[in-house]
Amino acid sequence: MATELREMCGVSGSETTTVSASGEWSVLINAINRAWESIQRARPNWLWMRGTVSFSTVAQQGEYAYSAAPLSLTDFAEWDVDTFRIYSGSVSNEQWLFYKEYQDFRDHWLFGATRTSYSRPTDFTVSPSKSLIFGAAPDAVYTVTGDYYKTPSTLSGDSAIPGMPTRFHRLIVYEAMKYAGRRESAIEIIEEARAESYKLRAELEIDQLPRLIVDRGM
Repeated sequence: MATELREMCGVSGSETTTVSASGEWSVLINAINRAWESIQRARPNWLWMRGTVSFSTVAQQGEYAYSAAPLSLTDFAEWDVDTFRIYSGSVSNEQWLFYKEYQDFRDHWLFGATRTSYSRPTDFTVSPSKSLIFGAAPDAVYTVTGDYYKTPSTLSGDSAIPGMPTRFHRLIVYEAMKYAGRRESAIEIIEEARAESYKLRAELEIDQLPRLIVDRGM
């Protein structure tokens, strides 16, 4: 992508590796990374940034940090609280877990003797530190599954590949052209990038954002 960006911006040079880049080549590589980060942060719910976690609870342990065992997520950003379910032994007894806002959950499940009441969890919440907390705390080992959204990634090394579908990768180049064009005060480059990126971003949003469901009633 950096090579394509160089061609689109009319920048001279023949470098092909992103390792130990310097000068104008380094500027172009940085523009690519800034563009990629900007695209990822533009929407909190891109489909390609969605992941699934499945883990086993620990008896009498109600709270689970996303960064520690048994979850140990290294790319976590936010939970999708509408996706959690739980089962014991076999998926034949799988049930939904119901999300409650932290304040309401705390006032019910983290109060008095209920704190040490153990059974199959029916509810859960997300703590201020984004840990999962179950109510009641599990009395045994259960399997919990749910979805989360990932933190933006960076492109590091010549073999790095953006996570979004390949057919939209050129959008990164167009967005990087805006950064490079502003640096050089090249209005024609900026305008070309805006026109091309507008069309491709619209296609990306159609393909990679959750579909809206219209409830038409009875």
